[in-house]
Amino acid sequence: MNEIMSKNILFITTSSLATNPRLVKNIIYFKSKGYNCRVLAFVYGDWSDKLSEDIIKKYEIDCQLISVSRSPLFLWIEAAIVERLARFLNQLMSTEFLTAVASNKRSYLLWRAIRKLDFKIDFIEAHTLAALYPARFLSKIKQSPFMFDIEDFHPEELIQKNRVQEKQRRIRILKSHLPEAEIVTAASPLIAFHLEQLLDWKKGTVQVLNNSFYANEFIEPKLIQEGKKVKFVWFSQTISFGRGLELFIEAAHMFSDKIELVLIGKIDKQFSDTYINSTNHFIQVVSPMSQLDLHKELSNYDIGLAIEQSSADFNREICLSNKLFAYLQAGLFLFATNTKGQTDFLKDQKNHCLLVNQNIKSFAKSIEIIIQSITVIRLDKENRFSASEKMCYKNEISKIEKQLVNFI
Repeated sequence: MNEIMSKNILFITTSSLATNPRLVKNIIYFKSKGYNCRVLAFVYGDWSDKLSEDIIKKYEIDCQLISVSRSPLFLWIEAAIVERLARFLNQLMSTEFLTAVASNKRSYLLWRAIRKLDFKIDFIEAHTLAALYPARFLSKIKQSPFMFDIEDFHPEELIQKNRVQEKQRRIRILKSHLPEAEIVTAASPLIAFHLEQLLDWKKGTVQVLNNSFYANEFIEPKLIQEGKKVKFVWFSQTISFGRGLELFIEAAHMFSDKIELVLIGKIDKQFSDTYINSTNHFIQVVSPMSQLDLHKELSNYDIGLAIEQSSADFNREICLSNKLFAYLQAGLFLFATNTKGQTDFLKDQKNHCLLVNQNIKSFAKSIEIIIQSITVIRLDKENRFSASEKMCYKNEISKIEKQLVNFI
């Protein structure tokens, strides 16, 4: 134990702690095993800051926070200027630094902070694409091995501006730095598969760590009384367009007297004006809550909406979101769209889900089936809760701990 206690892991992300639960889960695990854990993360100057602060206090995380808001103003201006200059110069030359900063100015802010670190680092664990270049840079300086976790397939995410150039930048970043990583993990089998294809790696090089949670975050499911409306729930950091909610709300209108829909997260005003109005009395919006509170809250519902849209971007087609696992671990029945990633995963969960085609007609038919079957669905809630124990994140992250002894 004393030997482990002397080992220092630095976790790096360009997200906040509240918006990067996968990172937090890893910190919790390695702290429980006696490792010294330090974190470089961001604060946004929004609703997530208080939740991040609560996480830091609860788990006593040694965390250095970098602001991405306009306070301090000089740092925000500096980062914006460097990003624009990098995008211009990157058209003329393709250095690793310019490519990373042109892709995301947070790479620059992280690189800037990393250069000032003066403590011992035995291992580096990086999350989010913009943290990959800084992680490898620090790895070279400190002569410390590093790991990268890819939660989304970044080249195929929705890119709003300069899509062709940005996709190529993301590919260059992955190809330049990932071969230097000692461990690469992915949040779904298909993300791992496509990353291996992109890098021309053999199958199994990228390890899959499913996006589940610790079992002790969930409580015994509550059985909803016979005759009560069917309770659907959906959560995300932001409630907005392109996540399948439009299809569900349109389809649910004809069943509005038989169902309730609760949306948990920060709602986009335009989405609210369009879909959450006086005619949709069956919809309730709840403000973002901590992960622990959210997971306990899920026990109050019947059905979890895992409604990814393939048309949004290819990444949605192959990902397995954390909400899918949260629903299952809370004992909820899944209303899941038939993306490739979800279809493959849920083939062994047929009694716990209903796979739905991505159109209003299929959504409406599936809502009707659930309403007709709700008595059986509710009675099986406890069985779903018990069956989900094998998904516990402890079983996932322990795969990585076994390898650390080879590097630190």
